[in-house]
Amino acid sequence: LGWRLAPGEGLVGWVAEHAESAIVRDATQDERHFVGVDQQSGLTIRSIISVPLLFKNRTLGVIQAIDATPGRFEEADLPMLESFATSATIAIENARLYEKAQQEIAAREQAEEALRQHRDHLEEEVARRTARLRTLVDAMTGREVRMAKLKTVIKQLRRQLEAAGMDPIADDPLLGED
Repeated sequence: LGWRLAPGEGLVGWVAEHAESAIVRDATQDERHFVGVDQQSGLTIRSIISVPLLFKNRTLGVIQAIDATPGRFEEADLPMLESFATSATIAIENARLYEKAQQEIAAREQAEEALRQHRDHLEEEVARRTARLRTLVDAMTGREVRMAKLKTVIKQLRRQLEAAGMDPIADDPLLGED
């Protein structure tokens, strides 16, 4: 019925703690029986068979069958319930692993999306900086062309001054002179 008891409470708690199956022929005579289940269900529970759901030496839970008739369950009933418990344990563990895998997939997808966004941001930044560098290189190339033209004009003026018998006042650093 989906009820949960505190660890160690009732026969279910005992089976979980001890990781052992248990058969109770008359629950009214067993101190481990939790009468709160009787009160909540409206049944007087007399016979109980409980089997732990074990996985890798760890108790995942307990499966329990009850009956109002005393002595309903016997040792011969254990193999069937234990087999069912094994199947249930495998199903529970598979569901847990599936859920864990789904969470890991979701986390990986989030990380991949964050990486994509970061990559896009970096690509935009590289494109922006490349355009800025291109502008600077173009400006510098234009400056070099202007400087080469200016050097040519200065050389022509120096030749004209020298042809007219005049000496330049100073050496020109643009022409590589000291």
